[in-house]
Amino acid sequence: MKILVIGGSRFLGRFVVEEALHKGYQVTVFNRGQHNVIFEGQQVEQLIGDRKQDLSLLRNRSWDAVVDTCAYLPGDVTGLLDVLKGNIKHYTFISSISVYQDRVPIGIDEQYKTLTLSEEKLQELLSDPSISLPGEYYGHLKRMCEIETERLMPGHVLNIRPGLIVGPHDQSDRLTYWIRRVS
Repeated sequence: MKILVIGGSRFLGRFVVEEALHKGYQVTVFNRGQHNVIFEGQQVEQLIGDRKQDLSLLRNRSWDAVVDTCAYLPGDVTGLLDVLKGNIKHYTFISSISVYQDRVPIGIDEQYKTLTLSEEKLQELLSDPSISLPGEYYGHLKRMCEIETERLMPGHVLNIRPGLIVGPHDQSDRLTYWIRRVS
């Protein structure tokens, strides 16, 4: 299986790459090249680029699956899938539990109410340099990315909505801080 990982050199993306390699998959990563030293000596094709500026290295290439660990804006998804459309069989988008409208009750499913953001509000946010995105609109923007994935690749998308992601290579210290503090 040929897999393209968007991101892939830090935290969740790095874990996805390592697991794919362990399973014997052919792995390509596309990222900005800031942390790729970890792949030296491994069978990982590294494509250096910025999804917001230039996706030309992905043009006319094909993969069985794409795992996108780092899209925050709907335009991130649109640009990527416009280039890859017709050349990939499946797209996995790492979204967030933050897409839900309020505290998540026990027994929730995918039909639970999600956040909304109008196209006008999105354009307002994108045009205001004083607003740091995703910020307070994180869940709204992740939901807009989900909608965009389904629009562009209906029936060939998995939108994953995890809560707190922890594990190997987690540099955030979100969970380990509390474990050390409690101990």
